[in-house]
Amino acid sequence: MRLVVDASVAAKWLLPEPDSDKAEAVLSAWNHGVVALLAPVLLHVEIANLLWKTAAQRIIGADDAKRLLVRFAALKLPLVPTSAPLLEEALSFLLSLKHPVYDCLYATLAMQERSELLTGDEKLFRALRPSMAAVRLLTDWETGA
Repeated sequence: MRLVVDASVAAKWLLPEPDSDKAEAVLSAWNHGVVALLAPVLLHVEIANLLWKTAAQRIIGADDAKRLLVRFAALKLPLVPTSAPLLEEALSFLLSLKHPVYDCLYATLAMQERSELLTGDEKLFRALRPSMAAVRLLTDWETGA
């Protein structure tokens, strides 16, 4: 099984949040070759922004944010460059959904790669579900699924 994971899933690998255990199970499944993971290169930018925001809110320290970013980079997830055609497709998609372009990049990549999109973002899931069958909410992830 191939999964495109978005930043809402990846964030749960680094910070304790609801469904972090399920996100860890996804990561473990990838490490054991049960699933193949993929994401747009934008994922690193979103994770860096999340860590900055979390540090700015004093939830974690600046040194922790830096350490977590290094830890995230060490995962070496397969990343796809954000090409002009991918952006054009995402823009068309988001204009119909009225949803932010960065979220639509994950969905567009999943469709392009004939993969399932895994997200922890319920709002995104609800927006995509009517037009995209291959989207799954992290809450519904089962180990070995």
